[in-house]
Amino acid sequence: MNTRLACHIALAAVSLCLALCASMRGAGAAPDPVEVQAAALADTPAPDSAAATAAADSTIVAPAPDRVVLYYFHRTARCDNCLLFEAYTDSVVHAAFEPELSEGILEWRVVNLDDDGNEVFAEHYALEGITLLSTVVVDNEERDFRPLDGIWWLVDDRQAFAEYVESEIIADLEAIRTDTEATHGRRSPEVADSLSLYRELVPESDGGGVDAAPSR
Repeated sequence: MNTRLACHIALAAVSLCLALCASMRGAGAAPDPVEVQAAALADTPAPDSAAATAAADSTIVAPAPDRVVLYYFHRTARCDNCLLFEAYTDSVVHAAFEPELSEGILEWRVVNLDDDGNEVFAEHYALEGITLLSTVVVDNEERDFRPLDGIWWLVDDRQAFAEYVESEIIADLEAIRTDTEATHGRRSPEVADSLSLYRELVPESDGGGVDAAPSR
C-alpha cells in the first residue's frame, strides 16, 4: 500500500514539474510581432470590396506629384512566404518611412490580383503572381518600375530582407528628390535587378550560382 502511494506521489510530482517547465517556456518567449501579423493575415477573411474601399478612403493621404509607389501583388490563395513577404515589407515601410508616408511621397499598396478590376495591374506590369514592385512617379506620370525579386532569396533572413527593401525604397526616393528627371539616369531594370544586390549581400557558393530565380 505504501509502495502504491509513493508511486502516485512520484507521478504527480513529475506531472507538476512538466507543467511548470512548459509554463516557464511559454512565459519566456515573447511573440514576434511580424510573425503574429503574418498569422493574422492568414486568418483574416477577404473583406467586402465596397467596405474596404470606404475604410481605405478615410485614411488616404493625398499623393505628392513626385512619389514612389510600392506595390505588393498577391493572389487569393496564399502560402507562408506570401504572407511573410507582406508582413516583413509592411514592417519596414512603417518603421523606416513614416514621414514619407504622411507626406504622400511614398505610397504602400497591397493588391489582390484576383479581385475584380485588378487584372489591369497584371497586364500593365506583366505579372503572374506574388510580386513586390517599386514604381517612380514624376509629375503624376509613372516613369519607371521594377520588381524587387530579391525578396525570394532573403525570406529566410529577415534582417537582410529588411535592409534590401529599405535600400531599394531609399534609392527611388533619392531619385525623385534629387531631380524630377533623375530617373533617366537610373540603371535600367535589367541591370538594377535584385540579383545584383543579392550577389553583394550573399557571396556565391562553390556549388552553384544565383543566376536563376527560385520557383514561385
